[in-house]
Amino acid sequence: MLSQLTSDKSIVQKLVLAGLIGSLLPYLALTFFTHPAYDDYCWVVLTHKLGYLAVQKALYKTFIGRYFSTSLITFTPLNFGSFAGYKAVTLLTILLTLVSVYLFVDAVLRSSATRLEKLIGAVFLTALFSNQAPSIAEAYFWVTGNLVYQLGGILTLLFFALVIRSSARSGPIGLARLLIGCALIAAIVGTNETSMLSLAVVVFAITVKSWIARSDKRISWLVFSVVTIICASIVILAPGNAVRAAYYQPHKHVYLYAIGMSLKQEASFLFIWLANLSFILATIISIPIASRLAHKIDLLKHLRVHPVFSSFLLLVIVFCGFFGPYWGMGTMGQHRTVNTVFFLFIIGWFVNLLIWVDYSEQHYQLKLGALPKYVYVISVPLLIINLLFTNNTRTAIADLTSLRAYRFEVAMKERYSRFAQCARAGHTEDCPRPKITDLPASITTPYFEEDLSCEREFWQYQVPPQSH
Repeated sequence: MLSQLTSDKSIVQKLVLAGLIGSLLPYLALTFFTHPAYDDYCWVVLTHKLGYLAVQKALYKTFIGRYFSTSLITFTPLNFGSFAGYKAVTLLTILLTLVSVYLFVDAVLRSSATRLEKLIGAVFLTALFSNQAPSIAEAYFWVTGNLVYQLGGILTLLFFALVIRSSARSGPIGLARLLIGCALIAAIVGTNETSMLSLAVVVFAITVKSWIARSDKRISWLVFSVVTIICASIVILAPGNAVRAAYYQPHKHVYLYAIGMSLKQEASFLFIWLANLSFILATIISIPIASRLAHKIDLLKHLRVHPVFSSFLLLVIVFCGFFGPYWGMGTMGQHRTVNTVFFLFIIGWFVNLLIWVDYSEQHYQLKLGALPKYVYVISVPLLIINLLFTNNTRTAIADLTSLRAYRFEVAMKERYSRFAQCARAGHTEDCPRPKITDLPASITTPYFEEDLSCEREFWQYQVPPQSH
């Protein structure tokens, strides 16, 4: 029976896809139990006080230069009192993550792989990120976090999916693609500094290589580089950066300290990421797959980049993800910044795998055949089991099966009811705030229970006091 099953490639692939999708289902289910916290309320209150356009100007001058993400976090469903809309944003973030990965995989592989194979690759990469992200709550379930950081990674993949699929032809279609690419760059740079630095490194590297090789796309890449520089200047030169930096002492703007600590953190996190069993198994399985596909992939034929350079570029991207916070704040920053680095790293890792295999075959005639069948029979189920029952996924499943997420939902609704009663009575300032001790770790941040005045003010706007 087993031999008959493994002989049918389509059935095996569908079973693998089902297992990988199963590892994502706990995260999708948890979106129904998410709730706003901390900055989510503060952005709503600030927007109510100043007005939407005025708050953008105020944030740029007094707090931060992230013009795109600030335009989003100050205009969420919570501004309209919609907690269901808040949950919908978290669900949409997970779905967009998967869609962006799929579009990127599809752009790279094109006709060299079947749609089912590309879907398996995209779901696996999304599942691996979800399983091992340093802070899954801030990646998916906290709207302020996902709009500032996770969105940057999503838009980055959409940008490269667009440019990989684009031809160099002129005319309205070519111009439209160029303009969309520029718009995506402006959005990415304006989300967060980690995405900005990562994008800049890759765009500048491709621009230089395209001019050296006299590529027919070199003008487009020059335009992308110019747009990146202009947008990055808007972020870096924001007056609010200096105001915000005053809160961080004493190691900010110390080059040697920032470089040393960034290298240390890069080595530490790379060891953690690469030691993941799913990562190891997927890499082993992907080598013969890359050998089968490499000669069919048009991108590799046009790219012709040395694998040492592409690997170094990936290490630089990871380094930049740590260097930005260390330079600007003197600290590593929150794990939500590392989420962005990890998201880009796992994509870059498997792209590099393709480049290494293609280079080895082209220059050393190294042909890598399929692995023995028993290797797949053992490693594929083990990979899926690891994704299902370790790290973030294990915590997510535990929060669901123990009903901790459900009890959290009930407790939050009781809290909202209490605040609404206080707001109608006109005294939210001294309204008792029931503390939730059994928080579901997968969907709440360490500062979820911070008792901020913003939350109380939020209810003043949502529930006007009753006249007596």
